Amino acid sequence: MMSCTESSDSNGAGDYINPGFTAKVISSAKAYKIAGNSNNGSACQSIAYSGKVNNTRYAGFAAKNGTSFNFNIYWPASAITFGSQTISGCTIKLNAQPPLTNQTITVTITDETDGTYTLTFNSDISIGTYTIDGTSGAPDYVRGQVY
Repeated sequence: MMSCTESSDSNGAGDYINPGFTAKVISSAKAYKIAGNSNNGSACQSIAYSGKVNNTRYAGFAAKNGTSFNFNIYWPASAITFGSQTISGCTIKLNAQPPLTNQTITVTITDETDGTYTLTFNSDISIGTYTIDGTSGAPDYVRGQVY
């Protein structure tokens, strides 16, 4: 927030400028089921994101439950694309396990048309002592609110 006074003196009382931010409605459709961990509802911490870090564009998903569960998957991309696909260059982080880097994975990404995207795994991924299930009748997934 910025504050200004009529005299531009920062020692006086002034008004605050609202930079135009709007509150984000928290989606109750968020959910995840990853390697035996699951959560859903508006308190669920799961997101889908696309952005730039150190001049490289990435897309990805993340899910978290306090300090007991932390999952991230991201890859170089200018945007999240939808459909069944093979993605190269993925980094996968799960809890305190050493991250998997430069992975090639098969997933399906769906726009749920409610402000959330779902990434569903289409193949199993082993990371340390965990297995992300992509081959059962109910494969692991992350449904994240779009940021």
